[in-house]
Amino acid sequence: MDAAIFDNYSKYPITRLSELGLHLSTIRFLSDIGLPEWCAPNMFFGEEDCWLPELLIQNEKLAVLGSDRDDNHICISTTSNEVFRLNNSNLDFVATNPALFGKALEEFQACINAAVESNDNAFTDNNIPSVFLKPFIVWLTDNEPKALIKGSFWQSTLNWLKYT
Repeated sequence: MDAAIFDNYSKYPITRLSELGLHLSTIRFLSDIGLPEWCAPNMFFGEEDCWLPELLIQNEKLAVLGSDRDDNHICISTTSNEVFRLNNSNLDFVATNPALFGKALEEFQACINAAVESNDNAFTDNNIPSVFLKPFIVWLTDNEPKALIKGSFWQSTLNWLKYT
């Protein structure tokens, strides 16, 4: 990830990540690089009440990485290492793994930054012109196409931003 795009990163405790039985590459990414503390689309990552609390949803063992703008949990599956948003009792796909999620956040933030440079209110008005989001869509299409399917986190985020 490009350290210059975000101010601070939450690095997760390696001991806790190991206890969860996550893949070694996931443990390394979350403990060495981490996820941004705050980022678009209004997400927070890091310690809340405790590091990586566990949940069991739809027979899927999850650990909470952070939360989105609506206080929905952003979680990692301890078996597949996929990232999901817990939306009521539904698991909305976010990313194949935390490293791709981190890269998606970086790509998305770059598009938002470009839009805000053009119009200070673009993000707060939930209206990012398509021209600014197009590079992100292309990146998802090339690197994480599952993230664009109906019901996924990124697809609903693009709808929220009125992307057409």
